[in-house]
Amino acid sequence: MRNLAIGALVAGLAALPLGAQSLDERLPTCFACHGDKGTSQLPDTPSLGAQPAFYTTVQLLMFRDRLRVSEPMNEMTKGLSDAGPAKGRRYHFKVAAA
Repeated sequence: MRNLAIGALVAGLAALPLGAQSLDERLPTCFACHGDKGTSQLPDTPSLGAQPAFYTTVQLLMFRDRLRVSEPMNEMTKGLSDAGPAKGRRYHFKVAAA
């Protein structure tokens, strides 16, 4: 299942250069791994529903800057502006903690 999710992520990444995608356009890929309700069904993929928005924002920026290394996340956050993760907070609060 994990390999299938990673394959879907890579296929989605190949469709459009990430730098050209807004955070809104990337969200379906985020939800595919982390769960659309904030609860991941994949082993080794964290659930984000109970995480504070600030923590999530900092983590996204760290992945983008490769201060935290996880290839799928580094690729997914490549090209995000500093404002991109902060805009994502509006989605974060809609995600219910499991």
